[in-house]
Amino acid sequence: MKMPEGTTFFCGPPGAGKSTLAGYVALRLNRRLRSIDDFVPRGQRLSDAQIDEALMDLICATRHQDIVELCYHDYMGLLRKLLIPEFSACDKVVVIASLEVCKARNDTRSSPVPVPYVERAWRSTNSLWEWCNSYQSNKSILIDTTKASVSDSVSAALQYFEYSELREI
Repeated sequence: MKMPEGTTFFCGPPGAGKSTLAGYVALRLNRRLRSIDDFVPRGQRLSDAQIDEALMDLICATRHQDIVELCYHDYMGLLRKLLIPEFSACDKVVVIASLEVCKARNDTRSSPVPVPYVERAWRSTNSLWEWCNSYQSNKSILIDTTKASVSDSVSAALQYFEYSELREI
């Protein structure tokens, strides 16, 4: 399955702020936002296979220049398994916060994600950032929302998108 050109992934653990950030950026850039949340029932425990199935549904629904927001429990496995072959080549906005902040924000949701999944996704996101920083530094950005305001985080993401467009000229 081929990823549409211009797709950008917003990746991170539950509670990091990626949905909020991706929503603002998509609105400002007039791009369509696709989220894995549209393909999974909230508040239910899901197996890894169910999450993989939702991810494939999300990718099938993705179009040219969409912003794709997702939380995944094993980003490195996603790169290795080639579930999405072009994932390694797509631009990534990696959104992170401290584990304590992610857990606290998750607790305020009407349907919180199970804490073990938050912890697993948080570790996975940190591994993804290490990979991006080593192999793809010009196609990724890390935004730490632990102390940054939404406005500052959106500004950083928008600056990255401006840089990405200049990089392609």
